[in-house]
Amino acid sequence: METIDRELFLKEYRIAWFIWIAMVFSLCIYLLICRYMDNALRQSMDNIEVLRTALFAVSFVVLGTAFFLRRRMLKVPPAGMETDISSSETDGPLKVSGAGKYVSSVIISLALCESVGIYGLVLFFVGDSTQILYSFIAISAAAMLYFRPKKEELETMIMAIDRKNASTWSSS
Repeated sequence: METIDRELFLKEYRIAWFIWIAMVFSLCIYLLICRYMDNALRQSMDNIEVLRTALFAVSFVVLGTAFFLRRRMLKVPPAGMETDISSSETDGPLKVSGAGKYVSSVIISLALCESVGIYGLVLFFVGDSTQILYSFIAISAAAMLYFRPKKEELETMIMAIDRKNASTWSSS
């Protein structure tokens, strides 16, 4: 990668990490809120087991969806398919398109992971135990750790798109 490309790469990578840190921090905020508001806001619900089971099932579906969406978003389409992003400021395909696509996949997968922690928060507020809250938060945190921004993924994405763009420009 050229120097300017390296700077762009590092900028996008830092953005992805900043988003990841903010999402993990929000899980910590959920824990703090529940810890200090333990009985003040909690309600009691009769059939909480049904809701708990449903939200556990939804959580695993959401995490599976996050996994498949991220894999799909990180795929580089074949050279024949048009996916380049053009910019009025550049003469050709925008170099950051791979990085932008990567950051988008990070945001989507982290938002889906965050929802699992929110399910635990909801269960806690309708009267479930703190152990259930901790379980949902732990599942959410583990998924966020799995989907954290990885420098190798971003480099691979940018290089694959650059190769695809190079083959598209040479065949034109």
